[in-house]
Amino acid sequence: MVTRHANDPTLTARPTSRRPYVIATAVGSVLAACVAIMLLVNLPRFDEPLDPALAALENSRPAFVEDNAYPAALEFLAPDARNPRVAESARELREKFASLKCYARLYLDCAERLIADVAGADALHPRSAVLFERYDALVRHAHFVESPDENGDTPFPPYGAIRDVARLRLAISYRSGSTPEFLQEAAEDLAFWKTVLRESDSMGSKMVALACLQDALDFLSTLLRERVLHETEVAYLERLVSPFSREESDIGEAFLAEARVAVRSEVPPVAAGASWLTRLLMQRNATLNQLYREEIVLMQQRARLSAREFFEQGGHEPLRRELRVSPRTLYNFGGKLAMSRSPWDAHELPARVHDQNGRISLVLLQAEIERARGADVAAVVRASKHRNPYTGEAMVYDAGSQVISFKCLHTAFHPPEPPDRCAVAVAPLEGRAVAGKYPIT
Repeated sequence: MVTRHANDPTLTARPTSRRPYVIATAVGSVLAACVAIMLLVNLPRFDEPLDPALAALENSRPAFVEDNAYPAALEFLAPDARNPRVAESARELREKFASLKCYARLYLDCAERLIADVAGADALHPRSAVLFERYDALVRHAHFVESPDENGDTPFPPYGAIRDVARLRLAISYRSGSTPEFLQEAAEDLAFWKTVLRESDSMGSKMVALACLQDALDFLSTLLRERVLHETEVAYLERLVSPFSREESDIGEAFLAEARVAVRSEVPPVAAGASWLTRLLMQRNATLNQLYREEIVLMQQRARLSAREFFEQGGHEPLRRELRVSPRTLYNFGGKLAMSRSPWDAHELPARVHDQNGRISLVLLQAEIERARGADVAAVVRASKHRNPYTGEAMVYDAGSQVISFKCLHTAFHPPEPPDRCAVAVAPLEGRAVAGKYPIT
């Protein structure tokens, strides 16, 4: 018997299995077919017709209104003969007053900081006078109706500068004017920004209006906390700080305005930062239609809810944007991928309106505590009609920090740092005012 070794050249090698190669070839063929189908079905000729509701937005135009503040807002930083460097003057104000970087949605003492800044600074530069004159004229307009955005690149008014001037105007009035004079300027601000909230078209303008309303509330809360007010002044303040009307709290039309911007844009804003491959595999109309059906319509429905309904129905919960794997996913794959990755948190916006309306209730509760001077604050809070807008329960009162509050829902699912605060500080009942420190009327 002859024994052969493994290296014997006369041995015939056993054929290698072809199964892995066959599997790899099959998988590759399937993937190639999927890519081919994906490219084919996403050709422009296979795009959907635009939803009739979206098609109607392409040519929509608002009616002309007189005494409209919007054109003046657009030109707020335009140079003129008196000051050819108006925009530079606005930047100087922000650099000079560091407390303008304090936002009342996050902190409870922004107004106090700005009032102190104004008191410790030299007189405002004469070049800034034109900004305050323009703001005085701006808030006296009766309406705020925007021209419809042609596309996503249409500029907004310089809201940052407008807001800075609004806050400085209140701080200067608080520091140098009488309480009635300050309340009159606060009244003008509240009325104007409620007009913007009610009549503006874009979501950006409505969010700015909410921020500016909170700025004014911050100053009024400071007034209640730092000065002893006459009964008539408290009553006047309560008339100013009225809760939102249904028209003011329903921002559903702004979601439709977002859809109009998308319709008039060559590339839908949801895909503005997408890669070339994502855009190649995107059907424009199909993307707009899906965005309208799955987000715009849903957010309009959520925006119509009261705060209690909004909370109980989970209106503050994030939208589901998962990219589900199915044969149909190949159609408009790029659009579906872009929407699944979109950072826009539309679900937060109605909650921000309800949070702000709740802050109005907090200031009204603070005024009620002022009326009941000497009474037990906790008892006033428990018995008050000004309650948590979402649950109907009494506001939370922390006797240690002298703060009344409720839980914000604006960023409940991914809170920033620092988080939003739906709270106002209440001054101690003893030693609240120092004689001569502020004008008492």
